[in-house]
Amino acid sequence: MLVSLLICYLIFLGIYCYLEKQDNFRYATIFKVLLSLFVAIVSWYGYFNIEGVSSLYILIPIGLSFAVPADYFLQYIKKSENLYRAGIISFGLMHISLLTAFFLLFGFHILEVIICAGFLIYLALIQKFQHWNDLGGVKLELSIYTVLVTLMGAKAISIFILNPTNATFFLALGGFFFFVSDFFLGEWGYRKEKYLYLFLNRSIYFIGQLALAFYILFI
Repeated sequence: MLVSLLICYLIFLGIYCYLEKQDNFRYATIFKVLLSLFVAIVSWYGYFNIEGVSSLYILIPIGLSFAVPADYFLQYIKKSENLYRAGIISFGLMHISLLTAFFLLFGFHILEVIICAGFLIYLALIQKFQHWNDLGGVKLELSIYTVLVTLMGAKAISIFILNPTNATFFLALGGFFFFVSDFFLGEWGYRKEKYLYLFLNRSIYFIGQLALAFYILFI
């Protein structure tokens, strides 16, 4: 059953990426939201089928549910600054929800600070030497969001390093892929609008999102 759903998900992802290449905004948006909704449903299914764990795990499907409206609004990155801003805020709420769960469940460790600092320095150097375009009217929101997504990815990786299991492997994979996908989104949105960057962003992002849902599914 799980394999069949995964195959269907990957097929939908392939169709979605094709629609993006064809610049079919309407149907690409529909498929994108369906993919995001699938991830949210998987995470809720996982939550309602785990036993003997903290109720704080509910923050993970709540967080992934924020990605559904976020993915819709972010389709307007080139069309509407206000809707794009709404997408950034929705994703910010997702990361706040995930980070709250991670820190309450696993506590704080200096390792995530080191990883996060390394990621942020890398991003700063890339933006400087590749001469990314100005972030425009959403600069403040994007700056806050960048810290949140970077910290989320760093925390997810540190959880796996300190508590290596099959479940935390998916968590680390999801957190890292989310960070990497946003890097390619930045390359596409603020440096050079090449389809390759968009394809890498979308494919890595949705695989990462599913990996985050698999974390709670495999606890």
